[in-house]
Amino acid sequence: MTTPTRRTATLYARLSREAGDTNLSLAGMIAELRQAAEAAGCVVVGEHVDNGKSGAIRDRPEFVAWLGDAVSGRANELWASHTDRLTREGVNAAARVLDVVEGKDPETGAVVRPPVRLITADGLDSERDAEAFRWRFVIAAEVARAERARIAARNKATQRRLAEAGRYTGSPVPFGWQVVPGPDGGKVLAVKPEEAAIVRDLAARWAAGESMRSLTQWLNASGHRTRPKRRKGSDVPTAGEWTVTSVRRVLATAATKELLTDRALRRAVEDRLNPASDKPKPTGGRPVKYLLSGGLAYCAGCKTAMTTSAGRYVCNALRTGYTCDVSATATATMLDAHAAERWLGALGDVERTRTVPASDAADTELDDVLDEIATVGKAFATASAAEVAGLAKRMTRLRKREAELVNRDRSGDFHVIQSTGQTWGQAWEVAGDNENRRALLRETGFRVYVGKAASKGDRNIAGRCRVVWL
Repeated sequence: MTTPTRRTATLYARLSREAGDTNLSLAGMIAELRQAAEAAGCVVVGEHVDNGKSGAIRDRPEFVAWLGDAVSGRANELWASHTDRLTREGVNAAARVLDVVEGKDPETGAVVRPPVRLITADGLDSERDAEAFRWRFVIAAEVARAERARIAARNKATQRRLAEAGRYTGSPVPFGWQVVPGPDGGKVLAVKPEEAAIVRDLAARWAAGESMRSLTQWLNASGHRTRPKRRKGSDVPTAGEWTVTSVRRVLATAATKELLTDRALRRAVEDRLNPASDKPKPTGGRPVKYLLSGGLAYCAGCKTAMTTSAGRYVCNALRTGYTCDVSATATATMLDAHAAERWLGALGDVERTRTVPASDAADTELDDVLDEIATVGKAFATASAAEVAGLAKRMTRLRKREAELVNRDRSGDFHVIQSTGQTWGQAWEVAGDNENRRALLRETGFRVYVGKAASKGDRNIAGRCRVVWL
């Protein structure tokens, strides 16, 4: 009479985000697995939990230890709550699990130890399902991978739409800011007064010449602390001391700069963070200070970009080796004022819009394909042997279409998706200085061609300028 093999089980659960005091998902998973294993007659010899670990990570410590229980012979059954708790990487990681279940050496594929049984709470059983198990397990792993891709795509699209609407995207909140309810019920970023005051003090001290180390010591000595965050080995968020790196990050953060309403202070902070020797120098080595500098004003004769000299725009033909019958010149301030008047006259009251890659239709189809992949994957769990082959072919077609949509060429895919909430005239006012306003001119393809003056001292700029919109 053969003695029945003693059933020993090792359990595995994973939660992709750290479980807080109010999140009992992990405890629930383990309790249900233990109850099911013991009800099936197993002795539980190991419990493994990866808390806050992504299913896309292959070498999660407890996942590796769970498989190790089977490889070492400590357990002859592997129990898990769901296939997507094991992996969200698809067949790549599923093959590793199958090698352990079938007792194979991952390098040679030879059977080197007794096989073990894999059971998941969502219905997979390697012993009961026999040959159909491999199909179902691999497909379930691929469905988990597709779901992960779909979640990532939707999260990215959601963040893009939130950013376009001026709402909080869910990214880390910069020091000096806080998340508050918006007027439309959504969430927006708003200044956090007590932290903003610290940032402004930092900026003033930094602009005055204090070192980064001195600022760090001042913050810690004053009792100021960083934003609370979870530290290793603790579930309770705690604030910490400042470091040189964290202080520099606060000063350099683009969102933080918006707290510095004093432009001179903001420029002083930026200049110290990015010394002039590290900055790209404008053409000719001189600072660009006029509105049309850097290729927005052209001589109407030789069609070369004009340069500035002694407060005037001048034809650049002689410097570049060309000959020019026009050799246009114009007082810089007068030409800039005329260009601004023409641009604002044409666009000042026009709604400003933004162009982005147009992928809504393709993204909708991708969502449909991923949904269908999930549906087909679930069908494998209850499919008969005769139905498995048809489902496999359908899954292959869906996976091919998914790859085509994900890898499609987006190079020429642009369209206007929404208003920025401003007119071009309002954007001009917000821009404030010539550097930012020059960017608006370039964005709209604005150029000015300057003709020859009728006589010395001719101040009729409008009569000899031609505006071109590229």
